[in-house]
Amino acid sequence: MAEKIVFDIAAKLLSSLGSIAIQQIGSEWGVEEELQKLQVTVSTIKNVLLDAQEKQKSDNLVKDWLQELKEILYDADDLLDEVATETKRRELETRNKLVRKVRYFLTSSNPLVFQHKVGSKIKGIVKRLNHIASLIDQFKFFVNQVERPIATIRREETFSWVNTRRIIGRRDDIDEFITSLSSGYQADVVIIPIVGIAEGEEEMHENLVNIGNEIVNNCGGVPLTVVTLGSLLASKTEEGYWLSVRDNEMWALAQRENKNDILPVLRLSYDEMPSNLKQCFAYCSLFERDEIIDGKKLLYAWIAQGFVQGDGNGELEDIGERYIQELVSRFFLEPYDARTFSNTTGREHYKMHGLVHSLAQDVAGNECLTIKRAITDAVPKMLRHVAFASETYSEFPRPLMEAKKLRTIFYPGKRNPTFGSSIETESTSFRSLRVCAFEDMISSPKKIRKLKLLRYLSLTEVDNLPKSLCKLLNLQYLDLYLSGDLELPKDFEKLINLRFLCLSTTSERLPKKGIGMLTSLRTLIIFHCEALRSLEGIKHLSCLRELALESCLKLPSLPDGLNFLTSLERLEISSCLFLNLSDDDLKGLERLKQLKLRNLQCLVSLPKGLLAADGKLTHLEIEWCTYFTSPSESVLPNLKSLESLKIWNCEKVGSLPEGMQGLRRLQSVSIVGCPLFITTYEGQEAERQKIAHVRKIELS
Repeated sequence: MAEKIVFDIAAKLLSSLGSIAIQQIGSEWGVEEELQKLQVTVSTIKNVLLDAQEKQKSDNLVKDWLQELKEILYDADDLLDEVATETKRRELETRNKLVRKVRYFLTSSNPLVFQHKVGSKIKGIVKRLNHIASLIDQFKFFVNQVERPIATIRREETFSWVNTRRIIGRRDDIDEFITSLSSGYQADVVIIPIVGIAEGEEEMHENLVNIGNEIVNNCGGVPLTVVTLGSLLASKTEEGYWLSVRDNEMWALAQRENKNDILPVLRLSYDEMPSNLKQCFAYCSLFERDEIIDGKKLLYAWIAQGFVQGDGNGELEDIGERYIQELVSRFFLEPYDARTFSNTTGREHYKMHGLVHSLAQDVAGNECLTIKRAITDAVPKMLRHVAFASETYSEFPRPLMEAKKLRTIFYPGKRNPTFGSSIETESTSFRSLRVCAFEDMISSPKKIRKLKLLRYLSLTEVDNLPKSLCKLLNLQYLDLYLSGDLELPKDFEKLINLRFLCLSTTSERLPKKGIGMLTSLRTLIIFHCEALRSLEGIKHLSCLRELALESCLKLPSLPDGLNFLTSLERLEISSCLFLNLSDDDLKGLERLKQLKLRNLQCLVSLPKGLLAADGKLTHLEIEWCTYFTSPSESVLPNLKSLESLKIWNCEKVGSLPEGMQGLRRLQSVSIVGCPLFITTYEGQEAERQKIAHVRKIELS
């Protein structure tokens, strides 16, 4: 992953060094001079990186130079992150002067000791960078002091036909491809695979239209135009038009027998991506081929690694979602329906085709490693991210202990887990960890407080939480799935940077102070809380955008505070058997876009409070609600923004309300397992007319 990524690491480092907070620290701690030297040296090196990245393609010495530079920049990034974390800690824990005196001078938190260590580390990094800088003249790099604009991924830039002056590509390859197309279409010809269409080339458009017309005419279709062909090729939802190819390779129009013919084309698409997206793609190599990837977990792992950064155009989650959709549009990720009996959330999941996975491994190089068998050799010096395959052995490999600068450890669940102390104990030795995920845990790492830079922590089936968890001030993602006996630590509210929280508990109520103080939360999932009777305390989560309540069997009602969640966009309520929705419920959720109600035995009709979201709600799902009789006439026909309606296995639903014709944005209706409705629909023309304008209708 050397390439242009090094440039962005240097740019990020310079941004940190130039921040007011770091400059203030430098002045207060007496390391101002060292920080200034570091800033000057990084700036000098950054000015030659664009040229170095070109020359490393043909010069192995330059390639080695870049690798060494990258390692130093990572170390500098870790150091500044540690300094910033220490500053946060002091702000929270030293408000009392007596505490400051006792803790700072009688423990390892002594500021003089820490400052001395920081100063020594900075001097060491400056010395290493000076050596790197001294080789610039030797390589005769071209100095470029013009700042490269930060690339921003925008969905409008992925249309099929765009201005050719904005396209980065290989003219020779395009000419060769056009020549191949011009040779004519034959039934047994093998078409050259392409990733995306070489936009803006008029002669290619003409050839593609001619070939497309032959395909469509052979299927009894109508002639195509450039625009319609582009629309059909760009749309993966247009039934009957998307070209199916062998092995479901949707990222190519066709496949040659030799994969080496396809990989260069995939590589071209990769080369054209901005560097932050390249980092995200390479990170996907940690997952196994055809492994089902949870989009939410992937997004937050990217955020934790710093691949997703704010650009003033939406929150981190929005930007990360755009990254995912960009990879989907390039066919580097394939959407996958992960809905099963045991996993009913229907959240976004993805898979990676084998050849795409090979490319991801290639570009990740020595930074990412998926461990499938015992390690006997020394691990690469640049190793930063590690994942264990699902069926590997339990013990933590000894050679891996040398990779002290790991930033990721993914340890999946095992059918017959026999591990415990090994993986838990060893994990806390990696002080640079940003992402740590363990499944089927026996207990949580007791020394987890040492992982000061940790931002992503997943502990499935953990049986206790150490108090030191609350010292992880950088933590943004905390997943405690299926951890039912947990009590949240006393100082849980100190995790003020949490953006995602999934928890299970045997308690009857959530601690008001513990949850209500987490005002940075964007996603809250409360799962399998069989004794939970109250959700009071969540009304202060003004930034919450997604709330999921699942298997809260004794929860009688939604809290009044739910109406204060004015930022909520997605709400899922599932298997809350005694939950009854009143007409006042949901009335404050004016920004709600998606609502899913599943297995709610007390649900009879939609609450009128849902009308508050009439200008935003696009997706509505109702499943397995035994006594649900009808989408209310006073509610459903007034949800003018609705695009998708799903009613599954609601046996008492006999018809849709009058006024459905007014839902002009409605594109998809799926009514499955509702026999009364099917009888009515088949027997009454009036019922069919209610949704006659809907493009996609599924009834069974």
